[in-house]
This record gives sequence, C-alpha cells and structure tokens, in this order.
Amino acid sequence: MTTPKHTLALIYGSAREDRFCDILARWLIAALTDHPRFTVAIIDPRDYDLPLTPLKPACSATLRLSRQLDKADGFIILCPDYNHSYSATLKAIIDSAYMEWKTKPVGLVSYGGQSGGLRALERLRGVLARLDAIAMRESLSLAYPWRGLDDHGQWTSPQGADEALDLMLKRLAWWCSLLTQARRENVDMEVV
Repeated sequence: MTTPKHTLALIYGSAREDRFCDILARWLIAALTDHPRFTVAIIDPRDYDLPLTPLKPACSATLRLSRQLDKADGFIILCPDYNHSYSATLKAIIDSAYMEWKTKPVGLVSYGGQSGGLRALERLRGVLARLDAIAMRESLSLAYPWRGLDDHGQWTSPQGADEALDLMLKRLAWWCSLLTQARRENVDMEVV
C-alpha cells in the first residue's frame, strides 16, 4: 500500500530585495522534493500584491493566497528575524486567511544573528496557536547562516541541520496524516 503524499506549503517570510531567504529555501526545497511523504508548493510574498493594512475579502491577491493556503495539508514557514520579531510581509500572509490555517501543522525554520531567529519564532507561535494551527515543537534555528556560504555563493548546512530538518519533516508527516484524516471525517473542533 502506497502512503499518500501531503501538500506542504513552504512560506517565505521575507520579501526584501536581497533576501537570504532564497538561499535557505533552495536547501528546503531540495529536501522536500526528495521526501517520499510530501509534495511542495511555494508561497512567496513577492508573488502576491498583499497590502499591509487590514485586508478586504474581495482582494484578488487575498483570494488567490487563501486558495493556496487551503490546498496545503501543512506548512513550513521560513522566518528571518526582523528586529526581534517576524516581518510585516509574513504577518500579512498569515492574516489574509483564518480557516485555511485551522488544524494544520506548521514547521518553523528561523534564521538571524546570534539568536538564530528564535525571538521571531516565539512571537509566531502565539499567532499560530490563536489560529488553531499546530506549531511543531521541533524547529530549526540557524544562527549566522550567511557565514556558511562558499566562494560560489552556495550554502552548506551546518552540522546537525539536516538531521534536525529530517526530524521535523517526520513529525510534520505524522501530524499531516492525523489532521488530514480528522478534517476528512469532519471532526467537530468546537466540542474538543
């Protein structure tokens, strides 16, 4: 019996011009492309013209993003540290939907200076909990990842990062299976 693949949306948490996010996303995409339990969908804020003010439901970018979020069985958020928090762009992506996040697992990968983006992740966890999304305990935090660039601009994952990512993906696969089945059976979350 073949195990069904789950759609995992990789959400870029930065829209800056020279973002390091693209380099780390390539590493994540390679791992997800080879993973037997996932297909990957990319959600890049540069592909959406999302306003940073409260969004109108009729906004075409919001509707398109909402459909992408809804199709996903789970998420990985690639989150840079922006002044001890996460970016306004990522907040706009999160706030553009509500039910699309409910009862879906979220893996978190952060990066930044000495803290590796942990401050951003802690703020993000509270927001995801409010949306009834399940933030994985297993996350990756990459301190100074730009120091891992070789002479050709290729990033080499530091010792332990691949193993930590593998563990997070195993947990995400388990949660995706469990929660996708519960949503199919229309388990009433209001009584839980």
